[in-house]
Amino acid sequence: MQKDNRKIFRAMLIIGIMSFSILFVADNVEANFFEDLAETFDNKLFDGENLEAAELLLSVSILVSIGFVLAIANMNVTGVAIILLCLIGFLTLIGWLETYIIILTVIIIAAFFSKKLADTITSPGSDEN
Repeated sequence: MQKDNRKIFRAMLIIGIMSFSILFVADNVEANFFEDLAETFDNKLFDGENLEAAELLLSVSILVSIGFVLAIANMNVTGVAIILLCLIGFLTLIGWLETYIIILTVIIIAAFFSKKLADTITSPGSDEN
């Protein structure tokens, strides 16, 4: 049990360092945090010329860090998929990701779980009372 706690602590430490680096780059954030954070990243990394790349970079770093923690915590695959899908929906809502990305993600998740669903439906003995 203590070994699992050390893994979770390491993951949280890595995420904390990543979060601190994001806040360090975004030194003058004003009222609209999400837009200002993306614009600050754009100004610092791409000299204000590529806002879409900054938004995508922020989105991917958030998704990877959350997925990393969930993987270390040995969470169920279905739970991880649901949490990441909700996070992708939030990132789409604030405008960092395009709408087609969430649609593509739903299609990929459905493809992963289609065999499991087909096996459940067609398993012998499923129609017995």
